[in-house]
Parts: sequence; structure tokens; C-alpha cells
Amino acid sequence: MHILEKPGSRTKKGLPEPDTVELGQNQENQSTGRLSEIFRPGLGGQLVLAILFVSIVNIVAMGFATRVGFDRGFIDYLNERGVAKLDALVPLMADEYRNNGDWSYLLSSPQHWFELMGLPGQDRSAPPPQTATPVQGLKNVDTTGTGLRIALLDGDRRFIIGFLEGDFNTVERAIKVDGDTVGWLVYAPSNEAITDADLRFKKDQDQIMMLTGLSAVVIAAALAVLLSGKFIRKLRPVRTAVGELASGNYKLRLAVDSNDEIAELSADVNHLAMVLQRNESVRRNLMGDLSHELRTPIAILQAELESIHDGVQTPSEESLRSLLTEVKTLGLLVEDVYEVSSSDAGALSYRMHPVDIGEILDCTVRAFENRRNQRKIELEFSACSGPLVVQGDDGRINQLFNNLIENSMRYTYTGGKLKIHCQSDSQNAIVVFEDSAPGVPENLLASLFERSFMAMQRVDSAGKGNGLGLAICKNIVEAHRGRITAEPSSLEGLKVTVSLPLADITSR
Repeated sequence: MHILEKPGSRTKKGLPEPDTVELGQNQENQSTGRLSEIFRPGLGGQLVLAILFVSIVNIVAMGFATRVGFDRGFIDYLNERGVAKLDALVPLMADEYRNNGDWSYLLSSPQHWFELMGLPGQDRSAPPPQTATPVQGLKNVDTTGTGLRIALLDGDRRFIIGFLEGDFNTVERAIKVDGDTVGWLVYAPSNEAITDADLRFKKDQDQIMMLTGLSAVVIAAALAVLLSGKFIRKLRPVRTAVGELASGNYKLRLAVDSNDEIAELSADVNHLAMVLQRNESVRRNLMGDLSHELRTPIAILQAELESIHDGVQTPSEESLRSLLTEVKTLGLLVEDVYEVSSSDAGALSYRMHPVDIGEILDCTVRAFENRRNQRKIELEFSACSGPLVVQGDDGRINQLFNNLIENSMRYTYTGGKLKIHCQSDSQNAIVVFEDSAPGVPENLLASLFERSFMAMQRVDSAGKGNGLGLAICKNIVEAHRGRITAEPSSLEGLKVTVSLPLADITSR
């Protein structure tokens, strides 16, 4: 491993100081990373490999099961054929015994035994193995041909001729002549095939299964390539669309022309693009509204201060009051922006406990009495007939009612009217706020509770309004698991309905 030393980093003993860089390891890691990038398949390659792997595993498993089943079935077939031959030989051997008087002729002429067994191609020069050991259990079978697994025993079960070695579990058939048992034909079941014909048959079957398996792998590979290509082609527009969204193009939409998962993903991307486009529009509107709201008080402050600085105007109580009013306006705007940002992020704190919203509403209405008298707005207030207890934060509910009344005070024409009444059903406490003109166009009602929304048709006498109060109201209501809606008022203004779920006080 090479060590790169910093200049002058050697100690007096000539050893490098600990501040060294190991180049060999870094180069090795970089080489490994490059190799992994080269040999790492893409999504299409991974799909092809996955399909091929599953196909090969299935083919191997099916081939193994087929081979085992074939071997067992083939051996069973050979043994069934052997037993059938054994049964066919019994009357033939009885006739042989009847014609020859005993079995000794087979010992002197073993080729006749081969002919009886249907083995004309066997070597007749050497007699089959002989033993005087009685046949007992089949433990080792050396041959599996039908004629090569049959032996002849005499009436006392002594071996005469045939192919039988060791102790075997056998299939036996008695040879009877005139009612007397003169011999036994014994068949040794096979557990493998050794004849040339049987071995050729098995070899042919193995080759057929191998060719079938290879053909299946090739077909699976072709189908995998086609399917993965189709899958990647359908994903490519989604990838392009996501890249466009990342670059800020929110107008792009994908075609949804199927019912599969990729179509669902395309629909989700379209929905995301729509939401991002809407949020971008909201952001731009918010920036424009905030700029508009900030410009007026700042311009007034600048003009007042410049006039005082230039000596055009002498500082007075009235001018200072005007400056203070504009500073308060800026402070309220900053506070509203902070509140709506906190409520959107869920950062507003809530201390939930049973509260009577009727009491909170009464206090809030009384707090606006002077403001209402200044604007000469008529109030029609129907207090709650009884306690309406909800699980909520009394401070945030007070803020909710305060913002809604402030909205009416700010936008309703001087000399207008405000109606407030509360009621309840079996599950919810309902508070309704209705004011007189001006109203909000119906096509804008759905966006009324969005932050930065400000219907220019509803402005106060000074042309002000930042449109953030109702957004805060919506977040507060949703935090209390309630609903807030807006619709045209019968007084030609705006009607806002707040519904909060009643608390279950019976279990407390």
C-alpha cells in the first residue's frame, strides 16, 4: 500500500506522522464503485433477470419432479410387464414339465431357457448362475430386464436355472401339474433399467426434457425482454414528468389510458402537478398580496417621516398617532403571517379541555361593541339557549370567533348589519355569522379559506385586508375536528358556518 506523506511530516526517526492518506484503499474503493456501476443492471435488466431466475427455478423444479415421476413410473411399468410375463410363463412351464418329466433337461440345454424367456440375443454358451440356496428376500438386484429377472425353482424351492443371486423379496408363481406343485417361477422386481432398449428409451426421454427446458428458458427470456421493454416504455413518460416537475414545469399532464398500477402512478403524478401548480399560484398571490399590504403603510410612514425630516411638518401628537397606527398595521400583518404559517405547519399549541363556546362567544361579541358602534353596524345576536360544551382550547376558539367578527367589521359597509346565532344538533355545536353587503362571488367561495386569498370585491373603507384571518380560522376549526363553510348571506353579504363536535360529558 502506498503512503502519501505531507512535506516535512517525517519525525526525527524518519517515520511518517499519523497525518497520512492511504491511496491504495481509496483507489481500490473507486475501482470497485466503477465496476459496480458498470455491472449493475437497470430496472429493465433487473426485471429480465428476475423473470429468468423464476422461470429457470420453475423449469428445474418441474424437470426434477418429472424425472423422478418418470423414473418411478417407468420402473413400475417394467415390473408390471415382468409380472405379466411371469403369469404367462406358468402354463408354458407346466407343459414343459409335462412333456419332459422333470427340469433336468434345462440344465443340459440352457439355451432352451433363453428361448423360453424370449432372449434370443443372449449368449447361450455359458449357463446362467446356479445356487442351491433357497430364495428368501430380495435385497440386491443386479439386472432389470424382464427375462433377466426370472428364475426357476423345483417343487422344494431349490434353484434350478435362471437369473437370481443373493436373497430377494420376489414375486412367485407355483407351477402345478395334475394338482402337484412341481416348481416355482420367481421374478425379482427391478429398481433400475439396464437393458439397452430401456437405457436408450430413458436417454431419449432425458434429451427431450432437456431440450424442452432449454426451449422454455429461451421463450421465458424473450417474453421477459418484451415485458420489461413494455414496462420501461410505460414508465419513461412518468420519469420525464417527474423531472419536469422538479424543474418547475407544473403544467405537464400524463395520459391515463389504462387501469394498471402505472396508470394509477400517472394519475398521482398528475394530481401532484396540479397541487404544485395550485400552490405555486397561491405562493405568487401571497407574495403579491403581502407586497400590496406592506406597500401602503410603508409609503405612509416614509412620507410622514420625510416631511418631518425636511421640516415640512412639525412633529405633533396627531402625526405621531398616525405613524403609530401604521406601525400597528405592519405589526398586525406580520402577526397574521406568523399565525397562518404556524397553523399550516401544525405549530399552534392547543390545550384541549371541555369549554362552553356560548360563554366564549358572548365575551367576544361584547369586546367588539365599541368597534361596531364606530362602524354603525347593527348587531342581531341570538345567544346560546344553554351550555354548548366542546372539547377544545378556549384561547384558540376565542381567536376563531374574533377573526370571524373582525372579518365582518372590516369588510361590511358602514351602516350594515351582522347576525350571529348559535344552535346545536345531536352531535355538533353550530355558530353562524351573517353580514350584509358586499358579498363574495360564488365562484370564489371555495377558495375563501385559502391563505393569501383576498376577494377584492370585499375591502374595508381603507381598502385593506390581507386575507389571512379566514385561513387561520380554517386551521383552528380543523384542529378541533370541526367544519367551516362559506356561502352567500341572505343579507347580501357573506355567511360563515362553524360546526364543532360536542364533547361527551356524560362519561365524565
